[in-house]
Amino acid sequence: MSQDNLELTTEEFHALLKTKDYSQRQQLLRDLFFYNYKHAVDLVLSALGLMNGNENIGWEVANWLGKSRNMEAVEPLLKLLSEKDTLLKVNTIYALGFLGDKRAVEPLIESLNDTVEVSDACIEALGSLDDKRAVEPLINLFLARYINDCSPIIMALGELGDARALEPLLERSDISDDDTYFLIIEVSGKLHNEQAFPLLLKWLTDQNANTRISAAYGLGHYGDKKALPALEHARDFDKGKGIERATVADAAKAAIDDILEGNSNQKLIFSGWKEQH
Repeated sequence: MSQDNLELTTEEFHALLKTKDYSQRQQLLRDLFFYNYKHAVDLVLSALGLMNGNENIGWEVANWLGKSRNMEAVEPLLKLLSEKDTLLKVNTIYALGFLGDKRAVEPLIESLNDTVEVSDACIEALGSLDDKRAVEPLINLFLARYINDCSPIIMALGELGDARALEPLLERSDISDDDTYFLIIEVSGKLHNEQAFPLLLKWLTDQNANTRISAAYGLGHYGDKKALPALEHARDFDKGKGIERATVADAAKAAIDDILEGNSNQKLIFSGWKEQH
């Protein structure tokens, strides 16, 4: 696309998005801002609720908008949160999370009690915005929700890394299903709470291999070299195998590498890996 043919109406822009494949759509979106088209933000925002069959084009637009780092879009996006269309609101929330502007924090907190789809999008966005104002509202939502529907909240609290989250997570871990329990164990290592360290060491010797795997990853997140002897023992002698092809030895080795290389603030490993398989 050249600068000369960027005079698009909203209808023409939507039609172009629907007739192109993913890479072509991304090129179209890049061109809008590369050529500094004066209506680029308006056009992109107009497409946040766009579907083409089963393709959620609006999510692609949101993702690209975040990558563009175009902060002119933040205020218009915040206004879209009052719309009734769920798909539009969800993609708007993802765009705000991708952009990473702290002006979105309070409006997203206010939307946590919307529909489940909207709430889950807010949870993920708040986790990525790294603002402590979200911690207490997320903990309150965690305590109010059915425990086995809380994985998005637990992961967001892990990304925020606030010590206040450890106690409520542990209080409900006994009534969770296995996957939620394993997630809580790993997230405990990301919460910068010294009370988690002895618990993670204890979990590393649990009878359940998946518990030990989660504990190893949790210790990697915690990042304390005092965990190295226990992790080295697990790496060398623990033959336990967990979900899919995960092994305790591999988890311990990854944790050791993270601690020695100072990479303790990694994304969640065991839970994220499971979701991809």
